[in-house]
Amino acid sequence: MHDAVPLSAGAPRAGCRSGKTGRLSRWGTGLLAVVALLLPGIAFAQATPPAAAAVSDPWAVFEQPSFDRVTGVDGLPHDATTALIQDAWGRLWLGTLAGLVRYDGQRMQLFQQGSQENGDLPDGYIRALLALDGGRLLVGTNAGGLALFDPGTRRFERIALGAGKILNTKIFTLRRARDGQIWVTSDLGLDRYDPASGRVTQVPVQDIVTSSQSTRIFDVQEEPSGRLWVGANPGLYVREPGQKAFSRVQGEGALAETLASDLVWMLYRDRKNRLWAGTGRMGVFVIEPDGRQWAPAQVSGQGGLTQGRTVRAFAELPDGRLWIATEGNGIVQCLQDCAQARLLQSDIGNPYSLSGDGVRDLLIDRGGNVWAATNAGLSRYDPNARMTLNISGSTSLAPELAGNSVASILVDDRKRIWLGLAKGGLEVIDLSAGTIRHVALPGIHAAQYVRAMLQVDSGKIWVGTLGVLAIDPDTLQVQGEVLPDVSKKRVIVLAHDGKDVLVGTYDGVYRMSGSSGEMSRFRHVPNDPDSLINDQVQGISEAGGRRWYATVGGLSVRRLDAPGLANLRHDPADPSSLPQNYVTAVLEDPRHQRLWVGTYGGLAWLQTPLPDGRYPFHALGVAEGMRDAHVDAIVVDDDGDLWASTARGITRVDGDTLQVAALGARDGLRIGGFSHDAGLRGPNGEVLFGGAWGLTVVRPQQVASAAEDSSALPLEITGMTVNGAARYGDAPPAVGQQIPLAEDERNILVDFALLDYRTPRETSYAYRLVGFDTRWNEVPAGVPPSAVYTNLPTGSYTLELRAQTRGLHARTLQASYPLVVAPRFFETWLARLLMLLSVLMLVLLVLYLSHRWSLRRASALSRIIDDRTRELRDANERLDAMASIDALTGLLTRRRALEVSETALQDARKTARPMSMLMIDLDHFKAVNDTWGHLAGDTALATASRTIAQRCRGADVVGRYGGEELMVCLPGSGAQGACELAERLRIALQELRIRHGEATLELTASIGVASLMEADRGLADVLARADQALYVAKRSGRNRVVLSLGPNGETQAVDGH
Repeated sequence: MHDAVPLSAGAPRAGCRSGKTGRLSRWGTGLLAVVALLLPGIAFAQATPPAAAAVSDPWAVFEQPSFDRVTGVDGLPHDATTALIQDAWGRLWLGTLAGLVRYDGQRMQLFQQGSQENGDLPDGYIRALLALDGGRLLVGTNAGGLALFDPGTRRFERIALGAGKILNTKIFTLRRARDGQIWVTSDLGLDRYDPASGRVTQVPVQDIVTSSQSTRIFDVQEEPSGRLWVGANPGLYVREPGQKAFSRVQGEGALAETLASDLVWMLYRDRKNRLWAGTGRMGVFVIEPDGRQWAPAQVSGQGGLTQGRTVRAFAELPDGRLWIATEGNGIVQCLQDCAQARLLQSDIGNPYSLSGDGVRDLLIDRGGNVWAATNAGLSRYDPNARMTLNISGSTSLAPELAGNSVASILVDDRKRIWLGLAKGGLEVIDLSAGTIRHVALPGIHAAQYVRAMLQVDSGKIWVGTLGVLAIDPDTLQVQGEVLPDVSKKRVIVLAHDGKDVLVGTYDGVYRMSGSSGEMSRFRHVPNDPDSLINDQVQGISEAGGRRWYATVGGLSVRRLDAPGLANLRHDPADPSSLPQNYVTAVLEDPRHQRLWVGTYGGLAWLQTPLPDGRYPFHALGVAEGMRDAHVDAIVVDDDGDLWASTARGITRVDGDTLQVAALGARDGLRIGGFSHDAGLRGPNGEVLFGGAWGLTVVRPQQVASAAEDSSALPLEITGMTVNGAARYGDAPPAVGQQIPLAEDERNILVDFALLDYRTPRETSYAYRLVGFDTRWNEVPAGVPPSAVYTNLPTGSYTLELRAQTRGLHARTLQASYPLVVAPRFFETWLARLLMLLSVLMLVLLVLYLSHRWSLRRASALSRIIDDRTRELRDANERLDAMASIDALTGLLTRRRALEVSETALQDARKTARPMSMLMIDLDHFKAVNDTWGHLAGDTALATASRTIAQRCRGADVVGRYGGEELMVCLPGSGAQGACELAERLRIALQELRIRHGEATLELTASIGVASLMEADRGLADVLARADQALYVAKRSGRNRVVLSLGPNGETQAVDGH
């Protein structure tokens, strides 16, 4: 056994985790400064290494990554994802516990364990993936060893490892060697695989086996110099260039025990050439290039943020953040060598949190997305989508915001941001301190809607709830009510009017004199044109030399230099009037000399200075590009651009061009549901909106830097079938490459996608075949984009594909592929000439003969035709009646019922309405026939059919499916409604007493119910599930209703039996 050697000055540099394409990105200046708080979902820790650099973004302390999720609902065979890689063509490969998946952002192709003779996957549990050239893929499995996927044959070739050439073993990692070969770590030890020759060479690790008493090698990193680092069970080992023996690395100080007893699971070399080692229990330690060892306090030991969980992966983000994946405690996000650290974890109350806390792998793809393979699905984070951020209850800095709307916003003279909450109380954000403080209100105000706030001349903050409270700006202590005249009145708005204070309520406007303190009130007076237009005042503002009162019934305007009010309403006959009477806000843009008005019918603006007596509005609504005309709040930023929160998101209007653009997920916005008039410009030029998801912050200063380079958005073909057979294997044609089709190849299906993966649900697709199509074929939303053509004529075409993204930097991208369909023999010029001559001679002959014959037979033929036409029409009418109505029951026949049900299913798909199917079988019906005869059975069946039909709606489809089995299609009915109807039908049948001769027949029925699901491919799937539920009902004792819960056979008995 060799001696263990400690690392000292001049010792080897740390290794690099180079095994996965795109996992390493450039080290940049960190932006986040994280507060030391720990709560579920997001946890923070402040470490003790060197002081952090100055933070350039004051909001970084509150920012948290938002994840999009990919789960079994999207097509994963198992939610537990285990390995990630991106191939040469940009497609992602995902390892799971139940197979291998190829994913292009729109569709998934599954490879599952199967027959080795057919070249199927040897094991469904995928542990490691590595992309090779030519589209080949190395796949490391849990029990099936190593396999090579060939895209040309679509087969998996198994690779034997170790001295015994063993096929079935556990693979841990796959890493690239400096000479292009592949390091393979497994239960058997360490092997080298040559992708060029396919040869496998076992690497002697007897020194490691003797020292660790285990053949397991977990990870390996090779430096450019040839120095090799190996993580074992336990310990870390190193082999010097030119040497064959491995030496065990001795731990220094507190790391001595870790290196002596803990397994080293993951090795990673960062951009500073330091080796980061992830262990099984003791977190992370680092070896510097000069050999010094240290352990970041916040991610080492069982008390660190890794919580004693195995470290499974590392990833460096472009802005300098280091992510450390753990098995069971989420992701640790580190800044500045983990001097600052935060936990990213799954939060059941936040759909944009990490999918699961068991994180097995991390990947940074070529578009910059960060992917995390978790035990509960795949999570994707877009570091580029940071123009907006959301502060809600899912951040530990503001737990009171959980499930709480922000109803009002105020920025005080200290640049603090005050948030009034819908459920009572306030939050005070101090950007300079990086803190959020909660202010609780007393008594009846505790749970009241805070719609209004105002900082008065004394510096105090007045808060409007049921009355007006004053808050000390220094201590944040509530000092009681200040306006007794509006006590217990719902305060909607507070505003200055010189030294006076205006209070908007549901009962008009109150004015408090700043000099005397006296209160007065003005309100709406019927038939008085100089009174307020409506008593419910939504906003009060001063703009354009006038004071504006926004109400639910229009807009009242008062000149500051003259008495009286001008009242403005919507006039359907005047396009220059207000777009709608419900006015939410008025705001001035002095830079562009505009006055903006937000309404529930869109935006409107006036040019300033305003003409006397006239208010000619210019409208901006859905026709001008707004996604929604329901404007809740408006803000003008430092550049004069207008931002509007609406029911469906946030819209920006360019102040120079008046062009409208809606924010999307590419800009970081994933939420809607904003509060009325809760919008304000922040202390640093940001735009603030309050809503159901807390505070949304838009940083306009990042708009220019967020502009995308369209060349970085690859729109490509991801799959193709010709005449039903795959073309090009798994290697799609390059953009511009010709697609040739042979003379007998006339049917083609082309799958395509935008391979940046950023916003698949917000990207719209279209295609056309130039020379064949006259317009673009739009792909319906939610449908994976595919171009489909059948029976293509001979010719030369150009297949054009189009993708359109949404957001402030929306792009339209196109890719073109020449497509040539070779002519068949009879389509060549010589064949066509011969055919033309033949046809000409034949036509002349036919014309001659037919002329003579037609004269002789014209009269007789005319009579025959009339007779046959009449007979055929009569026969068709009789056949149609026979084919549509079942003679015994009077219900629709099976064929007709299925046709109508299919139409109902298509309508349900288009309108997103529910649809359900009932399958009804009369219990023990054979016994009725056997005991009382078939006439009795016919009577019973007909009576049961009438009973069912009478209790169904006119839109429902009732048909005889076969024998004593009936079917009912229920358009517009979900699972609950269908089950309730099924139970009523069961009871009605149970209560029947059918007289047949001297006998009284009694019936019961078993009913299976299935409602339309997204996974159902058609009517057959819904019927199959209803039929399966029916047979569960029969096996469970009959005379009952059973509901199908999903395609895997899950069912539920309906209460009531």
